[in-house]
Amino acid sequence: MTMDNLRFQEYLHKKKSFKCGQKRYMAYTDKSIRDLVDLFLEYRIVVEKCAKSTVDGDKRKLRRLFGFLVDGDVDDATLFDVIGDDPERFQDTLSELKQYLLRETEYSQNYVSGLMTVTNVFFKRFLQMDVGVAIPAKTATSFERVKIGDIDTFLNHINKKYSFKLGLSDSDEEKQGLRRNWAVERFIVLTMKYTWARSIEIRNMLVKDALQMEKTGVLLLRSHKRENNPKEYQSVVVPEAFVREWQLYKEFRDSSDWSDDAPAITRHQEPVKTRFIRYLMHKYDKELVLPKDFTCHNIRRSMHTLARHVFHNPKVAQLQLGDVSSKIADTHYNIPDVSLIRSELDRLYQSDHIPGENCIPSEITKNIQWEDMSYA
Repeated sequence: MTMDNLRFQEYLHKKKSFKCGQKRYMAYTDKSIRDLVDLFLEYRIVVEKCAKSTVDGDKRKLRRLFGFLVDGDVDDATLFDVIGDDPERFQDTLSELKQYLLRETEYSQNYVSGLMTVTNVFFKRFLQMDVGVAIPAKTATSFERVKIGDIDTFLNHINKKYSFKLGLSDSDEEKQGLRRNWAVERFIVLTMKYTWARSIEIRNMLVKDALQMEKTGVLLLRSHKRENNPKEYQSVVVPEAFVREWQLYKEFRDSSDWSDDAPAITRHQEPVKTRFIRYLMHKYDKELVLPKDFTCHNIRRSMHTLARHVFHNPKVAQLQLGDVSSKIADTHYNIPDVSLIRSELDRLYQSDHIPGENCIPSEITKNIQWEDMSYA
């Protein structure tokens, strides 16, 4: 039994003691935790189209979770060893574990929230069991906002880098390869800038989605999170500049497959991988001074933060982000930095005075002799 498990079991038995009830059948009760976790990871990749990095994080969280719930070696335990013969009792155990992690350990509230999220996905969605636990609200996290100027600086550096490489190249074949690499790197960053897409949504973009965008100016983004949302949250409206960028990228796209379900963005004639998208954001770290949080996700939330301060209708920003509930976005994304706060203050003090709103009406100011005013 691990120290974490021992501490939790001691905490649990201080709260209440359980009695064994009558056994009931449930799927996979005799399967080992190791086999179940492997099946779950396959389910996340194949069915829910999750990125490998996300699945790797789920695996670590599940290992931590079962370390609390299992006596002895986690890999040798079965599902029945975890749940017992009464799911309702196990529901209480999960709730007790959540409270224990929040109150008795040094784990952050955001970590516990992520752990409980994976717990619900595993037991409710994958195992289809009627158990689950309320997710603790995440606390706001600070980050350095990525500005549009930072994205443009990054794009200009990509352009200059490949222009320099093309000037040194003597082979037409090598030049063609460089142009293809330039086009895909540039278009990935432009997709983040204009669509606020997740890296998985960039990978999942299909040719038919991009061709439809040329006609309508609306791009369907594909991910498990968007598929569960109402239709209006599954697509984003894009500016004409992005449509023109897609048309330019088409000339250098390194795949001859233009069927409807072919990947729109390719690299080496295969769908661009999320790992490459993340690598791209740090490829030029030593050559550029950019925000330390210059990632796909932070470009997404930075654009949302800026939009909430620019758009007259906040619903537009919410639709573009693709989240039905604005709670998480307002808590984590819509956090103005000093430059945004200062711009709001400038707008306030440069705006016209509103009579009766903490200002002196013009007819009163005419009668005030300012030179007679004295100060203590």
